[in-house]
Amino acid sequence: MANRFSQWGLLGSLYTAQFIPNMFFTVALPVYLRSRGASLETVSLLSLLFLPWCFKFLWSPLVDRYGYTRWGHYRAWIFGTQSVAAALIAICAWFNVQAHLGNLVGWMLLITFFCATQDIATDALAVGMLPVCDREVGNGIQSMGGYLGSIIGAGVMLILLDRWTWTPTMLMLAVVMVLSMIPLLTVQEQVHPANVARTNLWRYYGQQFWTFYQRPGMKSWLLLVLLYAMSGVMGHTMLRPLMVDLGLSLSRVGWLLGMIGYGAGMGGAIASIPLVRHLSRKQALSVIAILQGLVLLGCLLPALGFQQTVAPVVVLFHVGLGFVSTIMHTTFMDRTAPATAGFDYSFQSSVSFIGGVGAAAISGLLVTHMGYPLFFGLCSLLSLLSIAVIHGCLGNIEPQSPILNPAEVASGPR
Repeated sequence: MANRFSQWGLLGSLYTAQFIPNMFFTVALPVYLRSRGASLETVSLLSLLFLPWCFKFLWSPLVDRYGYTRWGHYRAWIFGTQSVAAALIAICAWFNVQAHLGNLVGWMLLITFFCATQDIATDALAVGMLPVCDREVGNGIQSMGGYLGSIIGAGVMLILLDRWTWTPTMLMLAVVMVLSMIPLLTVQEQVHPANVARTNLWRYYGQQFWTFYQRPGMKSWLLLVLLYAMSGVMGHTMLRPLMVDLGLSLSRVGWLLGMIGYGAGMGGAIASIPLVRHLSRKQALSVIAILQGLVLLGCLLPALGFQQTVAPVVVLFHVGLGFVSTIMHTTFMDRTAPATAGFDYSFQSSVSFIGGVGAAAISGLLVTHMGYPLFFGLCSLLSLLSIAVIHGCLGNIEPQSPILNPAEVASGPR
């Protein structure tokens, strides 16, 4: 049991750490810059920082293939990438944020690249470390760590930035990144050899993509991931301007979406653990599709002008997101081979990110032409459509289903 707690503590610290700089750069920093007169065009540059998270699957095979196994294959990657990210954050502390924002965006893009790579290795480490019976708890902790990192990065760091100014805040962020690696010293890693040492690198890439794509039900599964991501992110993206359009003050919007919303998300992540334990994967996925669809439908109330419903809608929305995050990431893990865990998990995660970013990009256009009520109705319909995919296309997705490693594939691209 002590070993379990150390594993869970490690995952919580690593997932929290990787979210803090990302949320600080993409949520807190734009608010800080705008408050000091930066143009919207300048602030929009920070949206580029999502790119490494969308495309991390492109270099994830390198994380699976190469590693210093004396420290543990993925542990070495985590130590290396997080240490470099902390060093780069410390370097950024000495820039003038307003005078050198263009240069800083380049440095921050590099930092998010290393954080995304740390995420590849952390996800792979978790796959090898957690038995099937603990995956629900592990992914619940992952979701909680993400929300805690969001609270710290988007809320606490913004407060520090306002009170301490740029340099001490960034140095504090670097210290947090270093301290969060301490639990990594206490956990041993189970290594799963991929048996690809003599394989040509490009053929190795091809084997990973080919093996993953050819697994039974994978095309339908990725479609389901897209539907969940698009419906949830579209609704979340437009909930923020809706609150402003309803006349809520910026401080109240920040309080509701930041502290209360992320706190409710952590609660949803915890509450989802027994749900996943006692239901089949298909049942759990169906429950969160219905829950998300109903919550998105509930957004019609504030969209129709009932301002008093905003707070309960925000709470329920983030509880639903906590449920979705835990259950989806648990199923990501089920569909991951230990020997290629970095690529398998990252590819599914990247599909979710790409779908979410694309949906967020068009959500404003849809609201402009449809209005808020029809828009949230569309989001709810997308979520409920996923039930047809779950029961009509997926097949068996229970965790005991066999998963092949690339070295075990008899045929592949030549």
